Amino acid sequence: MSERAETIDGETAGAGVSARPLVSVIVTFYNQAAFVHPTLSSVLAQDYSPMEIIVVDDGSTDDTPQACAAFAGRVRYVRRSNGGPCAARNEGLREARGSLIAHLDGDDLWDPGKITAQVAGGLRYPEAGMIVVDGEMFCDGEALPPSLFRGWVSSRLAKEPHGAMLAECHEPFVRACLVTTPSQVMFRREALDRVGTWKESICLTGDHELYLR
Repeated sequence: MSERAETIDGETAGAGVSARPLVSVIVTFYNQAAFVHPTLSSVLAQDYSPMEIIVVDDGSTDDTPQACAAFAGRVRYVRRSNGGPCAARNEGLREARGSLIAHLDGDDLWDPGKITAQVAGGLRYPEAGMIVVDGEMFCDGEALPPSLFRGWVSSRLAKEPHGAMLAECHEPFVRACLVTTPSQVMFRREALDRVGTWKESICLTGDHELYLR
């Protein structure tokens, strides 16, 4: 993690923060009022800049709008009719201005250095269209599996001295979805321009379908 942060410093030495790529963070909520404060607080705690935060409320019928209002001025709030997670993410993409796109589901949290690590990885591997980080699953404050990576990814990463790798993943993705949650993923805007955005007709496996493209 520290080595990746040094990569960012090296790439922008003498140029200032403004030379870093703008990251558009798209956070989607649907009837998740209780999660709004911790989730958005974890985004605002990121140690990376510049970053824009786009919050998409996918037609919530609970107190999600009121909870999001507490963050007025720090996030851009968009409310839409309910259309499902893929449609909500596409709504955020239409608002996004950054060259890097990071998605966050409404019931997930980020560690403070998550965006910094991914931007550093993107600078190190400019040919990568998708930059994915690990994480852990938790419930009621208790950590469950220590890693979100399994199988092919885990075995490959175990051989890398710096805990990072560049890989052609299409064939392994055909066999299984290698990413547990979109909250792990950062896309290059140009990659999405080539392959297309989230397919809104797919309800449960829209993430896997997009990664395959």
